[in-house]
Amino acid sequence: MTTELEKQFFDMFNINQYFDPYLGYTYPQITDEHYLELIVLLSGVCCMNFAFERSLSEMKYKILKITMEYKKVLKHQVQAIFEVEE
Repeated sequence: MTTELEKQFFDMFNINQYFDPYLGYTYPQITDEHYLELIVLLSGVCCMNFAFERSLSEMKYKILKITMEYKKVLKHQVQAIFEVEE
């Protein structure tokens, strides 16, 4: 299930939905590897410390929110992370 923040994130970075024969059109799943790659991108544009988040879900939320704040700098790199592999 895609959260509202994830939908905003995908829309902001023009990451398209894909067609799943069982689910219809759906956004890609954000994997732990995606989150790690986003942290690497963020480390190049800002200093963030995620160690004090209360939960993994709070940390993931914060990663998406901060990445969206740096859209102008990170747009193409974020899109590359979510390119559909065939």
